Amino acid sequence: MFAKKGLSVALGGGGARGLAHIGALRVLQNEGIPVAQLVGVSMGAIVGGAYAQLGDIDAVEKKFRMLMESGEYKANGMLYTGINKVASGWFEHIACHIREQTVINVANFKESVFPSQRLYKILEMVLRDEKIEHTGIPFAIVATDLYQGRDVIIDSGPMIEAVMASSSLPGYFPPVKVGEKLLIDGAFTFPVPIEPAKARMPGRKVVAIDVSDTMPANPVLEYSIDIVLQSYNITARRYHDLQVKNADVLIEPNVGHYHWSEFDKIDYFIQEGEKATLKKLADIKKLLRR
Repeated sequence: MFAKKGLSVALGGGGARGLAHIGALRVLQNEGIPVAQLVGVSMGAIVGGAYAQLGDIDAVEKKFRMLMESGEYKANGMLYTGINKVASGWFEHIACHIREQTVINVANFKESVFPSQRLYKILEMVLRDEKIEHTGIPFAIVATDLYQGRDVIIDSGPMIEAVMASSSLPGYFPPVKVGEKLLIDGAFTFPVPIEPAKARMPGRKVVAIDVSDTMPANPVLEYSIDIVLQSYNITARRYHDLQVKNADVLIEPNVGHYHWSEFDKIDYFIQEGEKATLKKLADIKKLLRR
């Protein structure tokens, strides 16, 4: 249900874990929770954009399922990008090591592992390439300007270009040049776009859906790269924790222990999105009475 006097919904980034947004939005839709705007980052921008265009979460889920069954997606190679996944056996441990070394080696000689055309082809199977301002519900996308290190809120112009910018994970996809800006994944400035949602509609209550990864309790720190990445993870986690405190209601599906590339877990992610939102439903309805 879309309404001028509804809630803002902030959809965070998290790769495949962002499929939990489908479950969360289904609960809001089924309960008739009025939504005044959607603001998405990375995978949240993809799911949010599809929902803003289609206006029906079942249609959005159907689009994603068709995508993952398509020959285009299976031939893309993105099913096999699980860096740092927990190895369950000796052979999988070797496979994880080979994947990690491949990405690191490619990073020394190429702009990205995948060309931008691959991401574009995937996005056009889920999104219509219409103007963002023409969606049925107000929608905005958050990206990060690589030059200035600042967030960029995009609420007009071509949908796919903006979503591609917000979803361009450095190393895997090249940055997207938009005017004088060089844009990458919006999660680097706002892992959950609560503040951009508040900036666009001041005074509006914000329901935030956080599908960020969790920090492992006992990380393996064998090599210098492990230590460097863990140091980055600590900073990113502290920044994330400070941001999510600003949500009026925070929904946290139990998906953080999965890698961002595990799209084969779509059923689990959607179910967890539904479960987590149902737990917060009473709190969400209270926001409407304030």
